[in-house]
Amino acid sequence: MVARNAKSFVTLLAAVGGFGLIFSETRVATATLLTGPVDTIYSDNFAGPAVNVNAPSTAIVGNTPAVETGLDGGSATSPYIGIATPGTLPDAVWQYSGSNSASITSPPANVVSGEDTSTITNLTLPLVPTLGWTYDLEATLTAPAGTGGHGLEMAFLYNNGNGHNTSAQAISNNDPAGLILDRDAVSGGGYFDIFEGTGTNGDTHFAPTASSLTGGSPGSSVTVDILFTSTGATTGSLNWYLNGILANPTPVAVSGLTGGISDIQIGDNRDACGTITNFSLTAVPEPTVAGLAVAGSLVLGMRRRRRQI
Repeated sequence: MVARNAKSFVTLLAAVGGFGLIFSETRVATATLLTGPVDTIYSDNFAGPAVNVNAPSTAIVGNTPAVETGLDGGSATSPYIGIATPGTLPDAVWQYSGSNSASITSPPANVVSGEDTSTITNLTLPLVPTLGWTYDLEATLTAPAGTGGHGLEMAFLYNNGNGHNTSAQAISNNDPAGLILDRDAVSGGGYFDIFEGTGTNGDTHFAPTASSLTGGSPGSSVTVDILFTSTGATTGSLNWYLNGILANPTPVAVSGLTGGISDIQIGDNRDACGTITNFSLTAVPEPTVAGLAVAGSLVLGMRRRRRQI
Protein backbone atom coordinates (compact mmCIF):
# COMPACT_ATOMS: atom_id res chain seq x y z
CA MET A 1 0.00 0.00 0.00
CA VAL A 2 2.88 2.34 0.81
CA ALA A 3 4.58 1.56 -2.50
CA ARG A 4 1.34 2.13 -4.34
CA ASN A 5 0.85 5.50 -2.67
CA ALA A 6 4.47 6.45 -3.33
CA LYS A 7 4.02 5.61 -7.00
CA SER A 8 0.83 7.65 -7.04
CA PHE A 9 2.69 10.56 -5.43
CA VAL A 10 5.36 10.50 -8.15
CA THR A 11 2.68 10.30 -10.82
CA LEU A 12 0.86 13.24 -9.31
CA LEU A 13 4.08 15.27 -9.13
CA ALA A 14 4.67 14.61 -12.82
CA ALA A 15 1.11 15.62 -13.57
CA VAL A 16 1.50 18.80 -11.55
CA GLY A 17 4.73 19.56 -13.39
CA GLY A 18 2.90 19.19 -16.68
CA PHE A 19 0.09 21.35 -15.40
CA GLY A 20 2.60 24.00 -14.42
CA LEU A 21 3.89 24.13 -17.97
CA ILE A 22 0.39 24.45 -19.34
CA PHE A 23 -0.51 27.05 -16.73
CA SER A 24 2.59 29.10 -17.52
CA GLU A 25 1.60 29.38 -21.17
CA THR A 26 -1.47 31.35 -20.19
CA ARG A 27 0.42 33.76 -17.95
CA VAL A 28 3.96 34.04 -19.28
CA ALA A 29 5.11 37.27 -20.90
CA THR A 30 6.36 37.30 -24.45
CA ALA A 31 9.81 38.18 -23.14
CA THR A 32 11.20 36.73 -19.90
CA LEU A 33 13.87 34.33 -18.69
CA LEU A 34 11.61 33.00 -15.95
CA THR A 35 9.98 29.59 -16.24
CA GLY A 36 7.02 27.88 -14.60
CA PRO A 37 3.81 29.69 -13.63
CA VAL A 38 5.03 33.14 -14.64
CA ASP A 39 2.92 36.21 -13.88
CA THR A 40 3.13 39.16 -16.25
CA ILE A 41 2.94 42.38 -14.22
CA TYR A 42 3.73 44.89 -16.96
CA SER A 43 4.70 44.55 -20.61
CA ASP A 44 4.79 46.88 -23.58
CA ASN A 45 6.11 46.82 -27.13
CA PHE A 46 5.29 50.53 -27.47
CA ALA A 47 3.29 49.96 -30.63
CA GLY A 48 1.17 52.81 -31.82
CA PRO A 49 -1.46 53.68 -32.52
CA ALA A 50 -3.37 51.13 -30.43
CA VAL A 51 -6.22 51.09 -27.93
CA ASN A 52 -4.15 52.36 -25.03
CA VAL A 53 -1.57 54.29 -27.04
CA ASN A 54 -1.64 57.70 -28.59
CA ALA A 55 -0.38 58.25 -32.11
CA PRO A 56 3.36 58.08 -32.88
CA SER A 57 5.44 61.08 -31.80
CA THR A 58 3.35 61.65 -28.69
CA ALA A 59 4.57 61.29 -25.12
CA ILE A 60 4.44 57.89 -23.42
CA VAL A 61 4.14 59.40 -19.92
CA GLY A 62 0.47 59.47 -18.95
CA ASN A 63 -0.40 56.42 -21.04
CA THR A 64 -0.76 52.97 -19.50
CA PRO A 65 1.37 49.96 -20.48
CA ALA A 66 -0.15 47.60 -23.04
CA VAL A 67 -0.32 44.94 -20.27
CA GLU A 68 -0.85 46.01 -16.67
CA THR A 69 -2.31 43.27 -14.46
CA GLY A 70 -1.92 44.49 -10.90
CA LEU A 71 -0.34 41.16 -9.92
CA ASP A 72 2.47 40.62 -7.40
CA GLY A 73 2.86 44.18 -6.16
CA GLY A 74 2.31 45.93 -9.47
CA SER A 75 -0.51 48.26 -10.43
CA ALA A 76 -3.49 47.71 -12.72
CA THR A 77 -4.25 51.42 -13.03
CA SER A 78 -1.00 53.40 -12.99
CA PRO A 79 0.16 55.17 -16.15
CA TYR A 80 3.83 55.67 -16.91
CA ILE A 81 5.15 58.24 -14.44
CA GLY A 82 7.57 60.92 -15.58
CA ILE A 83 7.65 64.17 -17.49
CA ALA A 84 5.43 64.36 -20.55
CA THR A 85 6.35 67.81 -21.83
CA PRO A 86 9.91 68.94 -22.49
CA GLY A 87 11.10 72.08 -20.76
CA THR A 88 14.40 73.84 -20.31
CA LEU A 89 15.67 70.95 -18.19
CA PRO A 90 15.06 68.30 -19.36
CA ASP A 91 14.50 69.08 -23.01
CA ALA A 92 13.46 65.56 -24.04
CA VAL A 93 10.61 63.09 -23.62
CA TRP A 94 10.04 59.41 -24.33
CA GLN A 95 7.70 59.04 -27.31
CA TYR A 96 6.02 56.27 -29.26
CA SER A 97 7.97 55.73 -32.44
CA GLY A 98 5.17 54.00 -34.34
CA SER A 99 7.46 51.03 -34.99
CA ASN A 100 7.21 48.98 -31.78
CA SER A 101 9.68 51.03 -29.79
CA ALA A 102 9.99 53.96 -27.42
CA SER A 103 12.45 56.64 -28.41
CA ILE A 104 13.90 59.82 -26.98
CA THR A 105 13.08 63.02 -28.77
CA SER A 106 15.30 66.06 -28.25
CA PRO A 107 15.81 69.38 -30.02
CA PRO A 108 18.62 68.75 -32.56
CA ALA A 109 20.26 72.08 -31.74
CA ASN A 110 21.25 70.70 -28.34
CA VAL A 111 22.78 67.49 -29.63
CA VAL A 112 26.58 67.57 -29.63
CA SER A 113 28.60 64.55 -30.78
CA GLY A 114 25.70 62.17 -30.25
CA GLU A 115 24.76 63.45 -26.80
CA ASP A 116 22.54 66.08 -25.29
CA THR A 117 23.87 67.67 -22.10
CA SER A 118 20.33 68.27 -20.86
CA THR A 119 18.61 65.05 -21.90
CA ILE A 120 17.55 63.09 -18.84
CA THR A 121 14.07 61.57 -18.88
CA ASN A 122 12.64 58.45 -17.25
CA LEU A 123 9.67 56.09 -17.35
CA THR A 124 8.55 54.81 -13.93
CA LEU A 125 5.99 52.22 -12.78
CA PRO A 126 5.19 51.22 -9.17
CA LEU A 127 6.22 47.87 -7.69
CA VAL A 128 6.12 46.46 -4.15
CA PRO A 129 7.71 42.98 -4.40
CA THR A 130 6.24 39.93 -2.69
CA LEU A 131 8.65 38.29 -0.25
CA GLY A 132 10.36 35.27 -1.76
CA TRP A 133 9.34 36.02 -5.33
CA THR A 134 11.77 36.61 -8.20
CA TYR A 135 11.13 39.51 -10.56
CA ASP A 136 12.55 39.82 -14.07
CA LEU A 137 12.84 43.38 -15.40
CA GLU A 138 13.62 43.00 -19.10
CA ALA A 139 14.06 45.35 -22.04
CA THR A 140 16.08 45.63 -25.21
CA LEU A 141 18.07 48.87 -25.16
CA THR A 142 19.90 50.65 -27.95
CA ALA A 143 22.09 53.65 -27.18
CA PRO A 144 23.48 54.98 -30.49
CA ALA A 145 27.25 55.45 -30.52
CA GLY A 146 28.45 58.78 -29.12
CA THR A 147 31.55 60.12 -27.42
CA GLY A 148 30.91 60.70 -23.73
CA GLY A 149 30.12 57.31 -22.27
CA HIS A 150 26.56 58.22 -21.31
CA GLY A 151 23.48 56.28 -22.39
CA LEU A 152 20.41 54.34 -21.24
CA GLU A 153 19.73 53.11 -17.69
CA MET A 154 17.40 50.63 -15.99
CA ALA A 155 16.93 49.52 -12.36
CA PHE A 156 14.66 48.65 -9.47
CA LEU A 157 14.20 51.64 -7.13
CA TYR A 158 13.91 51.67 -3.36
CA ASN A 159 13.19 54.46 -0.85
CA ASN A 160 10.53 55.87 -3.18
CA GLY A 161 13.22 56.57 -5.75
CA ASN A 162 14.86 59.09 -3.40
CA GLY A 163 11.93 61.35 -4.24
CA HIS A 164 12.86 61.33 -7.95
CA ASN A 165 10.15 59.10 -9.37
CA THR A 166 8.76 61.84 -11.57
CA SER A 167 11.56 64.37 -11.84
CA ALA A 168 14.34 64.33 -14.40
CA GLN A 169 17.23 62.72 -12.56
CA ALA A 170 19.73 60.14 -13.73
CA ILE A 171 18.60 56.79 -12.32
CA SER A 172 21.95 56.51 -10.55
CA ASN A 173 20.66 59.31 -8.26
CA ASN A 174 17.31 57.63 -7.59
CA ASP A 175 18.30 54.97 -5.02
CA PRO A 176 18.59 52.14 -7.56
CA ALA A 177 19.22 48.43 -6.99
CA GLY A 178 20.56 46.37 -9.87
CA LEU A 179 21.37 49.46 -11.95
CA ILE A 180 22.67 48.97 -15.49
CA LEU A 181 24.06 51.57 -17.90
CA ASP A 182 24.14 50.94 -21.65
CA ARG A 183 26.76 53.48 -22.71
CA ASP A 184 27.18 55.23 -26.04
CA ALA A 185 30.98 54.87 -25.87
CA VAL A 186 33.60 52.65 -24.28
CA SER A 187 34.42 53.74 -20.74
CA GLY A 188 36.35 51.86 -18.08
CA GLY A 189 37.05 48.92 -20.36
CA GLY A 190 33.58 48.37 -21.81
CA TYR A 191 30.45 50.06 -23.00
CA PHE A 192 28.02 48.34 -20.65
CA ASP A 193 28.04 48.72 -16.84
CA ILE A 194 26.46 46.54 -14.17
CA PHE A 195 26.43 47.99 -10.65
CA GLU A 196 26.54 45.03 -8.28
CA GLY A 197 25.11 46.77 -5.26
CA THR A 198 22.92 49.73 -4.45
CA GLY A 199 23.49 53.04 -6.15
CA THR A 200 26.65 52.87 -8.26
CA ASN A 201 28.56 50.45 -6.03
CA GLY A 202 30.41 47.49 -7.54
CA ASP A 203 30.77 48.78 -11.10
CA THR A 204 31.62 46.01 -13.59
CA HIS A 205 32.18 46.74 -17.28
CA PHE A 206 31.13 44.56 -20.21
CA ALA A 207 31.08 44.76 -23.97
CA PRO A 208 28.36 42.21 -24.76
CA THR A 209 27.45 40.52 -28.04
CA ALA A 210 24.81 37.94 -28.71
CA SER A 211 27.24 35.06 -28.20
CA SER A 212 29.53 36.16 -25.38
CA LEU A 213 30.18 38.87 -22.83
CA THR A 214 33.28 40.12 -24.61
CA GLY A 215 33.59 42.00 -27.89
CA GLY A 216 30.81 44.04 -29.40
CA SER A 217 30.76 47.77 -29.91
CA PRO A 218 28.82 50.85 -28.78
CA GLY A 219 25.53 51.21 -30.53
CA SER A 220 24.66 47.52 -30.30
CA SER A 221 21.22 46.49 -29.10
CA VAL A 222 21.43 44.67 -25.77
CA THR A 223 18.60 42.67 -24.21
CA VAL A 224 18.96 43.09 -20.46
CA ASP A 225 17.33 41.04 -17.70
CA ILE A 226 17.69 42.26 -14.12
CA LEU A 227 16.45 39.55 -11.74
CA PHE A 228 15.58 40.65 -8.21
CA THR A 229 14.52 38.22 -5.48
CA SER A 230 12.99 39.75 -2.38
CA THR A 231 14.57 38.13 0.70
CA GLY A 232 13.32 40.59 3.31
CA ALA A 233 11.78 44.02 3.81
CA THR A 234 15.07 45.75 3.01
CA THR A 235 17.13 42.94 1.44
CA GLY A 236 17.28 41.01 -1.81
CA SER A 237 19.51 39.25 -4.31
CA LEU A 238 20.32 40.18 -7.90
CA ASN A 239 21.32 38.50 -11.15
CA TRP A 240 21.90 40.08 -14.54
CA TYR A 241 21.63 38.56 -18.01
CA LEU A 242 22.96 40.24 -21.16
CA ASN A 243 21.49 38.84 -24.37
CA GLY A 244 20.36 35.81 -22.38
CA ILE A 245 23.81 35.08 -20.89
CA LEU A 246 24.35 35.20 -17.13
CA ALA A 247 26.73 38.07 -16.37
CA ASN A 248 27.45 37.35 -12.68
CA PRO A 249 28.57 33.86 -11.56
CA THR A 250 26.81 34.02 -8.17
CA PRO A 251 23.79 36.05 -7.02
CA VAL A 252 24.65 39.41 -5.46
CA ALA A 253 23.08 40.06 -2.06
CA VAL A 254 21.95 43.63 -1.41
CA SER A 255 20.80 45.18 1.86
CA GLY A 256 19.86 48.57 3.24
CA LEU A 257 16.95 49.02 0.82
CA THR A 258 15.32 51.72 2.94
CA GLY A 259 11.55 51.49 2.64
CA GLY A 260 11.87 48.48 0.33
CA ILE A 261 11.61 48.34 -3.46
CA SER A 262 9.00 50.86 -4.61
CA ASP A 263 9.32 51.18 -8.39
CA ILE A 264 10.96 50.09 -11.59
CA GLN A 265 12.50 52.70 -13.85
CA ILE A 266 13.88 52.91 -17.38
CA GLY A 267 15.55 56.10 -18.55
CA ASP A 268 18.59 57.77 -19.96
CA ASN A 269 21.63 59.62 -18.81
CA ARG A 270 22.24 62.26 -21.48
CA ASP A 271 21.53 60.01 -24.42
CA ALA A 272 20.16 61.92 -27.41
CA CYS A 273 18.17 59.30 -29.32
CA GLY A 274 18.10 55.97 -27.52
CA THR A 275 15.36 53.38 -28.00
CA ILE A 276 13.58 50.76 -25.87
CA THR A 277 11.79 47.69 -27.22
CA ASN A 278 10.13 44.62 -25.68
CA PHE A 279 9.81 45.87 -22.11
CA SER A 280 8.35 43.51 -19.50
CA LEU A 281 8.23 42.85 -15.78
CA THR A 282 7.40 39.27 -14.81
CA ALA A 283 7.51 37.28 -11.56
CA VAL A 284 7.53 33.75 -10.18
CA PRO A 285 7.28 32.45 -6.60
CA GLU A 286 10.44 31.15 -4.93
CA PRO A 287 10.74 27.55 -6.23
CA THR A 288 11.25 25.91 -2.83
CA VAL A 289 8.17 27.59 -1.39
CA ALA A 290 6.09 26.62 -4.40
CA GLY A 291 7.41 23.05 -4.32
CA LEU A 292 6.64 22.64 -0.63
CA ALA A 293 3.14 23.97 -1.14
CA VAL A 294 2.49 21.51 -3.97
CA ALA A 295 4.03 18.57 -2.09
CA GLY A 296 2.03 19.44 1.01
CA SER A 297 -1.25 19.54 -0.87
CA LEU A 298 -0.49 16.20 -2.55
CA VAL A 299 0.39 14.51 0.75
CA LEU A 300 -2.82 15.86 2.29
CA GLY A 301 -4.77 14.51 -0.65
CA MET A 302 -3.22 11.03 -0.25
CA ARG A 303 -3.99 11.04 3.48
CA ARG A 304 -7.62 11.75 2.71
CA ARG A 305 -7.62 8.96 0.13
CA ARG A 306 -6.19 6.50 2.67
CA ARG A 307 -9.02 7.31 5.07
CA GLN A 308 -11.57 6.66 2.35
CA ILE A 309 -9.92 3.32 1.48
